[in-house]
Amino acid sequence: MNTIQASLSSYTAFTGINIKDWDKGWNFPSAHSNISDSGYVLPVTLISFNALEVNGEIIIKWIIENEINNSHFSLERSVNGKDFTSIGTIEGAGTTNEVQFYIFADKNAPSGSVYYRLLQFDYNGNSNISNVIHIDIRKFSVLKVNPNPFDNHITIESTEAEPLGECDLTLKNSYGKIIFSSPVNFTNDQKVEIYLPDIPPGIYILKIVKGERIRKVMMVKQ
Repeated sequence: MNTIQASLSSYTAFTGINIKDWDKGWNFPSAHSNISDSGYVLPVTLISFNALEVNGEIIIKWIIENEINNSHFSLERSVNGKDFTSIGTIEGAGTTNEVQFYIFADKNAPSGSVYYRLLQFDYNGNSNISNVIHIDIRKFSVLKVNPNPFDNHITIESTEAEPLGECDLTLKNSYGKIIFSSPVNFTNDQKVEIYLPDIPPGIYILKIVKGERIRKVMMVKQ
């Protein structure tokens, strides 16, 4: 098993998450305002809509502000980007000026390309559809990263039949800044151990690349 040590002299802690520039907003005019061109007051303002794989599950997160008469959301999934099926209903906050954070774990997502969209319903029965976001979990689906959350080190294990060989590994903070980068080599035991003792607590994105295959995992440092 290969072992890699990382050391940081200084680093500024962070407070937010900005994982990927997905499509965001609703499929109606004024995506960042709650008033449509026709003067109809939209029930919510969608700030962001993101999806990320976390150890085989897809975590979908969206941020809403200025909710008006908001009953609930229906989260829909598709494998072709056209035919969607509801996979969960999430209760809305009714009417509030406070920013609301919503999260849903898709524990049964199929491998390959997966698409998600939100349907928002108000108490009057009106509905709005968000733009579609996409995530590809086909590549490196047999890589395991543990523990997560982690303390000072992580172990990456491949269960593929043949050794992966050399891959490129990067670790980014929530602002997209690379704080660790190194080639890693999966040999016969198919394990690589990474030491990260000087990284402050927070949320990070681990990226492993071999050729055209890419795997991203959200990691939490305790």
